[in-house]
Amino acid sequence: MKLSFMTWSCPDWDCNQILKAAKKYDYQGVEIRVECNQKHKIELNLSKEDRNAVKRMFKEEGIEIPCVATSLQFAIADDKKRRENIEKLKKYIELASDIGSPYIRVFGGNFMPLEPKAAAQKCGLALREAGEFAEGTDVEILLETHDFFSVSSRARQVIKEANHRKVNILWDIMHPQREMEDIEETYNHLRGFVRHLHIHDGFYSPEGKIEVCLLGEGIIDHEIPMWLLKNDNFRGYFSLEIIGKGEPEKWFKQYAQKFREIESSL
Repeated sequence: MKLSFMTWSCPDWDCNQILKAAKKYDYQGVEIRVECNQKHKIELNLSKEDRNAVKRMFKEEGIEIPCVATSLQFAIADDKKRRENIEKLKKYIELASDIGSPYIRVFGGNFMPLEPKAAAQKCGLALREAGEFAEGTDVEILLETHDFFSVSSRARQVIKEANHRKVNILWDIMHPQREMEDIEETYNHLRGFVRHLHIHDGFYSPEGKIEVCLLGEGIIDHEIPMWLLKNDNFRGYFSLEIIGKGEPEKWFKQYAQKFREIESSL
């Protein structure tokens, strides 16, 4: 199974530092977080020449860019804002294609004041348009199980509404479990559409809020999702997403070691 980390873990690192850590801790890929003023500077304003340079740099080091992570939302009532997000997503499709990344992460969002069915329809239609724009490239758009769409049946409804081969799922393992979903139930809804995953363990604080922790020290089950995907010959990435914790090398080292330990036990 392939392992990557998102640059949220190391927002103050440039590409050279990122690549060095990926190789040191045996990660096969790096997921690029955009729109957050990170030091890697892989953003929409990157010139064609610089995009080619990024692609070449990662290829020479043997590290893939499995996903470009945006925070664009599409299950929103504001038609003007949704149109702006669709147009921006098209630009990210071009960026991902230029740097050699096959996937772009998007959100549905917290849909209020829309009804759930209307939210799924609006999101699905928007992503269908983006999927049509992505035809002729190697890029796909992935809706993350996040916010209102942490519930897997809701995420699956968006995929049904989009009805396009370029629109699929990023399975964040934590969020459906926070919604008290059985893991097999989640996978039954998402099966066949999962292209990429986010991993992060966590525990509940006394205040009832989830706190991210080292892999295996929390309550988020990673073993069953890994087993389910292994049985289906999944070839995508499990990507570590740690935000605002500092000490990136501590997290990279521990997650890689524990992930391989779990994998070897399957």
